[in-house]
Amino acid sequence: MSLKYGVAALAVLIGLGIMLTSTGTAEADFEEATVHLTPTCGCCIEHAQYLERAGVDVEVIEHSNAELTELYNEKDVPENFRACHITEVESLDTDIKGHVPLDVFNEAYEDDPEAEVVTLPGMPQGSPGMPGAQSEEWTFFSVEDGEIAGEYTTR
Repeated sequence: MSLKYGVAALAVLIGLGIMLTSTGTAEADFEEATVHLTPTCGCCIEHAQYLERAGVDVEVIEHSNAELTELYNEKDVPENFRACHITEVESLDTDIKGHVPLDVFNEAYEDDPEAEVVTLPGMPQGSPGMPGAQSEEWTFFSVEDGEIAGEYTTR
């Protein structure tokens, strides 16, 4: 095998390893979750499938945009910290909002934070369910009583 083809083969293997690592081959520390989403949002459906690939039994509840907004209002999530779906995890008093990676779900499940919601605002590139590669650090926030209580973690 020439050096040219050897380097190309190595690049493919490295790329495959990165893809497998970032697509959720890890297992969830929890068994069940409910994802509230609008049926027209493909990235939300992708995020629910990401959780299923991690071994989670996912119930999907479809809402209209108005219903999802009302759910956010009921959960007191500030408007500029919302995303396109909310995930409720079994036996966890904290809801997870947005395209949150599995390791943050597991961390919240193990820590059972005081926060009512852990949120990743917006729809960051490269987050589970979103296309592309992560291009910047993600900051996850804790929400309590309708206010941002501070940073929960970063990735």
